[in-house]
Amino acid sequence: MGDRVAIMRDGKLQQISSPQDLYEQPLNIFVAGFIGSPAMNIFRSKLYKNEQGTFMVNFGEQFLTIGSSLVDRYQQLDRYCDQPILVGLRPEAFTVATVPTNSSIVVNVKTVEALGHEMIIHALAPINTIDTDARLDEPDAGNQVGVDGQHSSMLTARVSSSRMIQSDYPLHLIVDDSQMYLFSIDGERI
Repeated sequence: MGDRVAIMRDGKLQQISSPQDLYEQPLNIFVAGFIGSPAMNIFRSKLYKNEQGTFMVNFGEQFLTIGSSLVDRYQQLDRYCDQPILVGLRPEAFTVATVPTNSSIVVNVKTVEALGHEMIIHALAPINTIDTDARLDEPDAGNQVGVDGQHSSMLTARVSSSRMIQSDYPLHLIVDDSQMYLFSIDGERI
């Protein structure tokens, strides 16, 4: 593999950089979804700022706190407060919580790919994911609406192997907020 990669879409240059920079600093959701396997989870959310000045995004009815290192990386966050945004989480941004915590999210495991030292988990989560190949104004395929009106979509997580993880069971995952990616609603990095 080369030390510089150019990513194009529909004849337009999206980003040129080293493979690692493309992975760590994608300029838009197309590049974010293109680089990495399994692909980045990208879902619709909203950016909030509480009375203490802490930024958060919603994950269904739960909230994920945005840590200070991420606030430093995305210096224009105030501009996006109380607006819809897109949030990206790579599958390796998750760890399994041994006990539920305020910072863990709950997903329902659908399938498990056991790969020896790690597992790829495909779980139903209370989010509305987007397809990075589709246009953002198109309806989202793969999203479901439950009886309660909540959206749910498949989320992919790469975690250490555990015999405790089984299909059709709820699982608590901790999100490493330093591995969160934030995009404006038009798909460009904030």
